[in-house]
Amino acid sequence: MATQITVNGLWERVGRGGAVEFVELCPATNLIPEAPRFVYGTFGAELSAAYFRNTHLWGMGIYRLHGFDVLGGHGLCKDGDLFCCHEANIHPKHIEDLVAKIGPPNVPRRRRFLTGQVAMITGPGHTIYGHWLSDFLPKVYLLQASGHDIRSLRYLLPADTPAFGLAWMNLIGIPPENIIAIDPTGEMIWVEELLVPTTFHNGVRASILLSDAAGFLLSCIADRAGEPIGALARRRVFVSRARASQSRSLQNRERIEEMAAAAGLEMVYPEGMPLLDQVRLFGEASMIFGEYGSALHGSLFSPAGTVIGALRGSLGHPGFIQSGFGHALRQPTGYVFGETDTRIADGRFVVAEQAFADCLATLLGGAEFE
Repeated sequence: MATQITVNGLWERVGRGGAVEFVELCPATNLIPEAPRFVYGTFGAELSAAYFRNTHLWGMGIYRLHGFDVLGGHGLCKDGDLFCCHEANIHPKHIEDLVAKIGPPNVPRRRRFLTGQVAMITGPGHTIYGHWLSDFLPKVYLLQASGHDIRSLRYLLPADTPAFGLAWMNLIGIPPENIIAIDPTGEMIWVEELLVPTTFHNGVRASILLSDAAGFLLSCIADRAGEPIGALARRRVFVSRARASQSRSLQNRERIEEMAAAAGLEMVYPEGMPLLDQVRLFGEASMIFGEYGSALHGSLFSPAGTVIGALRGSLGHPGFIQSGFGHALRQPTGYVFGETDTRIADGRFVVAEQAFADCLATLLGGAEFE
């Protein structure tokens, strides 16, 4: 029989006893998400309801946790009690799953103690590329905006962080010696003051601070590269997933990509490019099309006005974070919806050729967004 555990919310503990503080940089809002700027294919009733119900966006800022333990990469503990942090995308289910995998806090395990301030920007999904662009990297801006020097702070990262995660940290100027690896299989680390920045989005809406975060990250990358990043945005690109993960795969990809190339879009494969080249690619784009996925989130580095077109299936997963990016970064964003084969668990889908052709004809035909 599974052990029943209680998971507390950090927000309820703010100001109670001094162990949990919150430095707010932007207040919470409750707004109807901006509709997609263009839609081709069928945007069904259930999908529409799932999109527009995401009205609440929590306050943006930094949690300062005094004398907390970090368990297994993202579990938060204090005096044996477990905590979640919705605002940092660490939900009760994440903590419950973690405990089911590695045991509760009182299980004997290796423990370390860290004095001073340490930041934790990662959380569930730290092995997935898209989470680094949509969730983790922007948090570094919140640390800087709250008065911390991001290059002198120390950072907790799970020991199984992929090489691309470490490469991103290096590209924005975080020295390797400032990274403290934590064993995600059960190690516990006590931190004198743990800094936990909030996430920028709720799955559809994104904070207005995302634009500032993107600008800050670009400035960090430019400092590291020793040269300006950015150019005249003229490239029209199609981000292919043909060489990447095939979850939620576009079944008629070959034909859709043939149509994109015939329309003059440049076929690109970001996963095969160095990170700095990826940043340059997205910074030079005036139009970006592709299957919805991690690579499209590279629009974080694209200028305002860049048109983003995402091809996706008819189910709610993987959400609409790209719309939040588009609204916050002033990038007109829309979708070409296909039909997901619900008989198969991997989410594969087919986009109608006519729907894609109609979308290309409109966007490449001289029509402009206000």
